[in-house]
Amino acid sequence: MKILVTGGSGFIGRHLIEALYRKGHQVSTFDHHPTQQQVPVDHFQGDIRDEDAVRKAVAGHDVVYHLAGILGTHELMEIMKKAVEINVIGTLNVLDAVQKHDARMVLASKPNIWLNTYSLTKEMDEKFCLMFNREFGTPVAIVKWYNAYGPRQKTHGVQKAVPTFIMRALKNEPIPIFGNGHQTADFIYVTELAEATARVAEEPGCFGRIIEIGMGKETTVNELANLIISLTGSHSQLDYLPMRSGETPDSKVFADCQTMHDLLGFYPQIELEDGLKQTISYYQELLANKVDVAQKR
Repeated sequence: MKILVTGGSGFIGRHLIEALYRKGHQVSTFDHHPTQQQVPVDHFQGDIRDEDAVRKAVAGHDVVYHLAGILGTHELMEIMKKAVEINVIGTLNVLDAVQKHDARMVLASKPNIWLNTYSLTKEMDEKFCLMFNREFGTPVAIVKWYNAYGPRQKTHGVQKAVPTFIMRALKNEPIPIFGNGHQTADFIYVTELAEATARVAEEPGCFGRIIEIGMGKETTVNELANLIISLTGSHSQLDYLPMRSGETPDSKVFADCQTMHDLLGFYPQIELEDGLKQTISYYQELLANKVDVAQKR
């Protein structure tokens, strides 16, 4: 199949492109800037808010994986209109183009348990996708991604727990914990998340459905930080800070994996400790080689 990935330069996007390529698909990307990929791809450069650019990119493709968007919880609270323009209007542009060119679409979303700008935009994206599917017959599948981690995740910009904790631990610096650290997340190694997501395009039964992709296991932020300290042999201490704007204390997040099992036949195998060991090795190598980990992708 010919597959277009919007936002293919991102952490998960790059791993997804590699998974699709391994399956023999012809892959293209649409992004506002080109980036080095591990596999050969065609690149369409443009802004997801540009309706004409999106339509030109979608033309000739069988499936569009829509990953492009602006991320952040507290980071987006002061730029709400921009977030809506990129995340919602951008998604509508993709939906319109997919409908026009008789393609199929896979929307990347997330568990929207918090009341913040990012969650609201993703929830609206999901609703529009379901509406297009029901009212216009547009084949759309929604994948809800849980907490992906692994090599090549950036350590600057939007703060992600795993790379932040690892880099702090490797430098024996305090590890920031927002709230009491009792909130939970469901951590899945990025190559496994990418493999499950890549299967969606190949399974007709996924369209019109929502598929949660995770391990189905809860890990508290405290447990994650202490495990990373142990695996790195770090002397870091936990630094408890006030909750960030847009997040809820003591939230519980983990995937319902039944649909993933039933439709995709996928069962993640890499447990958190093993995945963290591989991820830590990646960042250790970057530090040893004095690579600028803030910019490394």
